[in-house]
Amino acid sequence: MRISDAKVASKSLPVPFEDGQVLTVQYRPSSFTPEQLDAMAEATKDGGGALMAGKPGTRVIEQLRNVVTAWDLTEDDGTPIPIEWNGKGKDPLAKVPLSIMMEVMKAIGRDQSAGEVGKDSGAS
Repeated sequence: MRISDAKVASKSLPVPFEDGQVLTVQYRPSSFTPEQLDAMAEATKDGGGALMAGKPGTRVIEQLRNVVTAWDLTEDDGTPIPIEWNGKGKDPLAKVPLSIMMEVMKAIGRDQSAGEVGKDSGAS
């Protein structure tokens, strides 16, 4: 088995927020590596304060893109906010509140910690 093949499968994960809304995220559990876990833990530590050196927003976005393949987050007018970016114009994730990205990262970390990798709950 090639490692790149293992990183293709994705899983749906509901991410609940305090206001009762739920964001559905599609992510690649096998792309979640120990290195990714360390980076996400650092990104969410102390409310994200650990990321304030350098370009913290860019680092959070990079970590998110390494694992998340899709979500149902939209603009107020219903226009989907894509995860992917072609490098032209403004990065669509640059305007997403950090609190949303951090909550997604924490939910993925909890899901992975719960041992959900390999279970047949939404994997595709």
